[in-house]
Amino acid sequence: MNKHLVRHGVILALLGSLSGVAPMVVTNARMGLAAHVGGIMNALLLLALGAVWSTVTLTPNREHLATRLLLGGAYGNWAITLLASITGAKEFAPLAGAGYGGASAVVEKGTLLLITTAALCVLAGLGLVLSGLGKRE
Repeated sequence: MNKHLVRHGVILALLGSLSGVAPMVVTNARMGLAAHVGGIMNALLLLALGAVWSTVTLTPNREHLATRLLLGGAYGNWAITLLASITGAKEFAPLAGAGYGGASAVVEKGTLLLITTAALCVLAGLGLVLSGLGKRE
């Protein structure tokens, strides 16, 4: 078990739950709901990975990198989606942004870049975890 991932999974679950009120107070209610759901889903991912971490065999450096990538991606996904709901940015999630005017070009491109970075972090972290599964000690 990786208590660090589990702890952050619980923290992100709390943040995702608290952001459940976002649809009532943000510019884009659908994006606020997406932040809430994304926070909970990323929290579950961290909790699940933390629970089965003992089956992952990685060098200390690769384990540290995987943990940082997963945490950065999970928190980033939630925070960037919440930011988009506040600013009205919609470019990275056109379905959630449908019917909303959008944000300035800088904010739109910035959130698109940040959400892409967060997604790549999670994918790289999961790739490292996958590379450490099934190895015999």
